[in-house]
Amino acid sequence: MIRFADEHTREAVRAMWKTCFGDPDDYMDLYFRHKYRDEQTLLYLDGGKPVASLQMLPYYFTFHGSEIPILYLSGVCTLPEARKKGFMQQLLLRSFEVAREREIPLMLLVPQEEWLLTFYAKYGFAQTLDAGSEPLPSIKTVLDAHPGDLEAAYRAFDCLFRGRDMTLQKSFDDFRAMAEE
Repeated sequence: MIRFADEHTREAVRAMWKTCFGDPDDYMDLYFRHKYRDEQTLLYLDGGKPVASLQMLPYYFTFHGSEIPILYLSGVCTLPEARKKGFMQQLLLRSFEVAREREIPLMLLVPQEEWLLTFYAKYGFAQTLDAGSEPLPSIKTVLDAHPGDLEAAYRAFDCLFRGRDMTLQKSFDDFRAMAEE
């Protein structure tokens, strides 16, 4: 069964993330405080137990001078004992329906392992972006240029990226989380 997460399943999503990705607790605390939202999280329940999940984070993406709404898939995972049963396929297909319902024309994800490119290609994803060759200033550099003024640092950061094509645009809340990290 597929459904959105809620206050009763939030900890299961976090535990699944920890099992699948092994991220340190301080990073997970940051992610679940700033980015995670129940209404953006799809779960697959098998026998009433959450065994797979993904988050659909809303962003804007600059594309040929326009900003278009997108869903960025994050935390896409299935517990090891529940893999190869088609649960993730069903979650991905449901996420496409959610995007259509919300009138969001594009979905992005950033696979962390090479083999995942082939997996996601089965669902219409294609590798279209790369890291680029132009060096970008670090968040620390931007913060150091505006000591004690996070809003001014964000405005400078936003100016660097807002005009760039093929760029995921970050909100002030995203920037605050990045600065905290």
